[in-house]
Amino acid sequence: MNLTTPGSPRQWLAALVLSATIASSLRSENVPLDHPCAAVVKTYLAAVVEQNWKSAADMLLPTSLERKKKETIAVVRMAPTMTEEQLMLEKLGVKDIKAIEKLTPQELYVADRLAVHKKMNIPADVKQRKKDTLKIDILGLAGEDENRVIHATVRTSQETPEA
Repeated sequence: MNLTTPGSPRQWLAALVLSATIASSLRSENVPLDHPCAAVVKTYLAAVVEQNWKSAADMLLPTSLERKKKETIAVVRMAPTMTEEQLMLEKLGVKDIKAIEKLTPQELYVADRLAVHKKMNIPADVKQRKKDTLKIDILGLAGEDENRVIHATVRTSQETPEA
């Protein structure tokens, strides 16, 4: 067997060593549970359960919200019919695409979340019970890129009224 041909065991071994080296340099590290991001995670999740979309939007990365705004505008523009376009616009509470373009990315996030949750039609007593009983446990935090990015593993629980 020629050890220099593509796919040879030597090349596979070199690729495996290279992959292991890259993976080890990208490895995450445990971060103490009292890291400041833990409080941000809990605050964000509480805002979501409380449906406080303005507070939730303020905690999200502006570039992510801007990307979502561009995607939303593109989806509306690509609607197959004018009726479908109008339904999308009504869902967001605007009359035309220009109105979406005038919204800040945070305002569009709020409008979108309001529309989604309005459609769910969750009774007020269920929402209140979920708010009152929300428990958020941070199970673990892992940092990468010298802890510039923190990944959180979270367990949430909440009660709903018995039917």
